[in-house]
Amino acid sequence: MGKLINKDLYAETIKKVINKEFTQKQAALKLEISDRQVRRLINKYYVDGEEAFIHKNINNKYAKKISDDLANEIISPYAQHKTVRLYNENMKNAIREKKITESPLNINLVNKFFK
Repeated sequence: MGKLINKDLYAETIKKVINKEFTQKQAALKLEISDRQVRRLINKYYVDGEEAFIHKNINNKYAKKISDDLANEIISPYAQHKTVRLYNENMKNAIREKKITESPLNINLVNKFFK
């Protein structure tokens, strides 16, 4: 995963390069990117303005995410299974009676209830 960028810092720095207050190398050092990336950002800034520094995928949903309705449709037959219901009831009772904490992976407890 790439690093998060500060849009304002990028915009300010690229403006300074365009106004010849910074060199491309100075901007690259300040932004911790290559001077080639600085040239690419300058071109993007000319085309898109400050919007060039906003990630384009920021508000998009994950393409492979399944809907909650579909997930419930898949899971519900298993949730109705007698063993799962019994396990859930026993876990709730054990937590209520403070025999265990809310850790469902307590192997000893699982073995105790399902022997």
